[in-house]
Amino acid sequence: PLEFRGGNATSACVFRDRNLYQLLQNKSCEAFKYNYTLPPTSHFVSLHIETHATLFMCNRTLHVNPPKYTHNYTNCPLYDFYYQSYNNPDNASRSPFTACTKVLLPAKDFADADDPFTLLTADILVQLNITEECSNCHYNQRGRCQLDSNGRFYCANVMDAKKKGLGWNVRPRIVLLGKDFLVSMCCGPVSIFSW
Repeated sequence: PLEFRGGNATSACVFRDRNLYQLLQNKSCEAFKYNYTLPPTSHFVSLHIETHATLFMCNRTLHVNPPKYTHNYTNCPLYDFYYQSYNNPDNASRSPFTACTKVLLPAKDFADADDPFTLLTADILVQLNITEECSNCHYNQRGRCQLDSNGRFYCANVMDAKKKGLGWNVRPRIVLLGKDFLVSMCCGPVSIFSW
């Protein structure tokens, strides 16, 4: 369900990346090469992964002196991985890892053990924030959020005042394309966005 905060509509959705799930279950180092990024903020919506872990993939030839409380996973060929066993990606200093590759992956709140495979998850919790402009268009004017040919926002198909009371039980539908998967979040019967 959507919540309204300061004029914006927000919702949280969970989806599972099946490929990542299999890699994590098999404790495959290929899982650490995923790097989750979401589409940039648009005129309609912004997306944010609620819980994520920052790992640093460092070539073994580097001599890394990690900050205290940083774990090192060395069971992958060619690379060492550095991470913290709790979800606080900005807690550690990044300076020892400047020559390493930063990887963002969905994570649980806490790891089950000092093992990155227990820290990571394939169940990705995403917060969806509908912009105030689009929220107003959809919920107050019963329109559809669109961009014109110049990339400017406009509210299309606005319903007249007599029909406004209909259809309050509407949930947005967002479709994301990701790494080898198609995800439909916050599934509902009506799409409020058109690209």
